[in-house]
Amino acid sequence: MAILSALCFSVYSIQSQPLMEKLDTLLLTAWGMLLGGGLLCIVFKPWELKRTISLNAYVALGVVILFGTILAYILFLEGIKRIGATKGSLLASIEPVVATVLSVVWLNDKFQMIDLLGFALILSTVFVISRVAKREPEVPTDQLKKDT
Repeated sequence: MAILSALCFSVYSIQSQPLMEKLDTLLLTAWGMLLGGGLLCIVFKPWELKRTISLNAYVALGVVILFGTILAYILFLEGIKRIGATKGSLLASIEPVVATVLSVVWLNDKFQMIDLLGFALILSTVFVISRVAKREPEVPTDQLKKDT
């Protein structure tokens, strides 16, 4: 699953750049969410669920959808558009480290040895990617539009 996740992350980081040259980030996100959500509805059939959900659960779900999914994806794509796929992916790879540190600070969670090992692996990957990025300079898509 981790390899599949990494593959999907690299595909939508890199493949979205040519689309962002032609389409607005918001429009691109809207179509992606509509098509992805439609396919997931066909597979999981949410209308067949027989559960009673409270108003608080609907509000919480709406917050997660709006801020955790839609806004996060729009901001990520806008960042990719402005700084390029390599730098954007590099910055996004720090997210698990930040999430763990915030869980320790806000939720009084405890660090485990496996957390430190994960930090080391993530940070080592970031250093490897940054070395490759230094060798191959990337031009943001905004600059490509100006040059053509």
